[in-house]
Amino acid sequence: MTAPVDGAIVADLIARTRFHAADEASLQAGVAEMLYQAGVPARREVRLTRRERIDFLIGRLGVEVKVKGGVSDVRRQLVRYAATGLLDEILLISTHVTHGQLHGSEVGVLRVWVVRPRWL
Repeated sequence: MTAPVDGAIVADLIARTRFHAADEASLQAGVAEMLYQAGVPARREVRLTRRERIDFLIGRLGVEVKVKGGVSDVRRQLVRYAATGLLDEILLISTHVTHGQLHGSEVGVLRVWVVRPRWL
């Protein structure tokens, strides 16, 4: 049995971190490094089904990182994740302002601030 993970604690850790990222992949790498440094046992790119893979799994907390995409597309993706029955909570980490419109009992949205490299 997987130990419960407090999504609010994970969200707080992420919110207190300033990420240097040029794109979604580098933001994911920054989140992975921060979780590792904090001692949070996160697994990356975990398959929930044959077709669905979430960016991070921490116990039964799923963490998805998005920098692009429409609200309806992201909502559909998170609903598919929730429908697997493998997650108790989903935390969406996003730099996209409109993703803040996504909320619900099963989804927490955290908008992170990214410092972009000067050359971008």
